[in-house]
Amino acid sequence: DANYDGIKSICDQVQLRDTGSLFIVDNNLNVVYQNNKLNRKDILNQINIENYDGDGDFTEMIDSQKYIVNIASIQNSELKVIAINSYLELNKDSIVIRNTTIILALLGTLFAVLFLLVFVQNFFKPLFAIIHSMKQVQHGELNVQVEVKNKDEIGYLARSFNKMIRRIKETLEKNTQLVKEVY
Repeated sequence: DANYDGIKSICDQVQLRDTGSLFIVDNNLNVVYQNNKLNRKDILNQINIENYDGDGDFTEMIDSQKYIVNIASIQNSELKVIAINSYLELNKDSIVIRNTTIILALLGTLFAVLFLLVFVQNFFKPLFAIIHSMKQVQHGELNVQVEVKNKDEIGYLARSFNKMIRRIKETLEKNTQLVKEVY
């Protein structure tokens, strides 16, 4: 008793994805209305709707692709609405968001590691300069002075190192002078 144009105007408002289809069928699975973007005439035969009683949704593998099938009965009629959508198509936006999130997390981690490396390198640069100067003194060069830029513990260490080198140099000069005098 329903007006087909009324059913069509309501069903045409349903926005389907490229791999979705909407059917209205009677109890004998005769198609009353279809908006089939799957471009498959036999799609209803591949779903085996007879195996599923009542309303609800289920997944179905068609041509090795996963589809979600929703069935809803229209009250006071012998009609059923069957919506078929590709699982991948429905999840496409979620997959893009997931991949974007992973990329952003990796970029954030990379940025954090690079920032940490730069921070650590700048933090330990004066300490490495002191270590380099100590190695030069170890090889006998006493004309080494560490540039003091910081007023923290590392700056204190650099000032103490410079003071120690000056004292060693002065002591060696005094010892050399005393040796000359004794000689």
